[in-house]
Amino acid sequence: MVEQTLANNGARGPASGPALAPVLGAGVNVDADAVLAKRPWSQVAQRAAAIGMAASVVLHAVLLVTFAFLVSGSGGERGGGASASLPVDVAVMSESELASLSEGPATVQAPGVAELPAGDVTMPTIEVPGGSGTPDLSELGGTPGEGLGGSGAGTGTGVGPGAGGSGGGGGTSFFNVAARGTRFAYIVDVSGSMDGEKLQFLKTELRRSIDRLPDDAQFVVLPFESDARPLTTPVRYYNATSRSKREVIAQIDTLRADGGTQPMPAFTMILRMQPRPDAIYFMTDGLFDREIPGQVRQLNLAGRRVPIHCIALIDNSSESLMRRLANDSDGTYTFVGGLPRGRP
Repeated sequence: MVEQTLANNGARGPASGPALAPVLGAGVNVDADAVLAKRPWSQVAQRAAAIGMAASVVLHAVLLVTFAFLVSGSGGERGGGASASLPVDVAVMSESELASLSEGPATVQAPGVAELPAGDVTMPTIEVPGGSGTPDLSELGGTPGEGLGGSGAGTGTGVGPGAGGSGGGGGTSFFNVAARGTRFAYIVDVSGSMDGEKLQFLKTELRRSIDRLPDDAQFVVLPFESDARPLTTPVRYYNATSRSKREVIAQIDTLRADGGTQPMPAFTMILRMQPRPDAIYFMTDGLFDREIPGQVRQLNLAGRRVPIHCIALIDNSSESLMRRLANDSDGTYTFVGGLPRGRP
């Protein structure tokens, strides 16, 4: 009976010795600690389990909030670093779901980048005015003019590409030697040996070449003998207008043959012009100083190199010198061995 009463009181909570006295009666001594020691351990285990479950729920909730904050923070950085806070939803999950979530690594999906389809990218094509820049060698230098017959068949020998200077603009030809560009210089021999038919032939070819010049071209004619004989002082370009062409041709018709053969002063004047010509035609019928090719080469290298198209008329005694001039400047050499038939 006493043990039953103690058990009932223990179920309701701990009791001290005086609290048991009314039940047991006076004069009965009860050891309360001994009675409480007999309390069932199942109740203690149940209370410990409840405390552990509560701690687990709190811990997993903290983990879930922290994970949600990290994911929302990384999304803000990808969006450009916006500082505005985003709402965080906390979901209640079971312990097994929380355990699988905490055990697995957090994965953040990066935005996809579209791939360009292979073979669909086409590079633009840039066209350069004036063609590919490679001259047609068959059209340049080294060929005699038609009808250069008479006492000897016209023969020509060309060296170098024969392209004129910048290669831009139109072009012309002189003694059937082609050149391209927009500025042309004619250094022509009017020494005493050119008197007669050769001088007339020179004037005719000058008129034809100047007439072929395009309207946007410029040109200068510089005759020489023992010294340069400029048509104008100072030496200057003429615009290739109809009026300028007529003016220069009228001056060409007044030329007279006289003196020796000294082309260096004329080369010096032409190569010091600014801007330089795109091509130089050099014509002579005789031998000149052997030092001139080297002097012209040095002068030509002092600026943009100008092609020199060399033409030997009737007399080819200066062929080796003229070939040097042509080779050093990427020009051409042509020998015209006869006068045109049926012409003065």
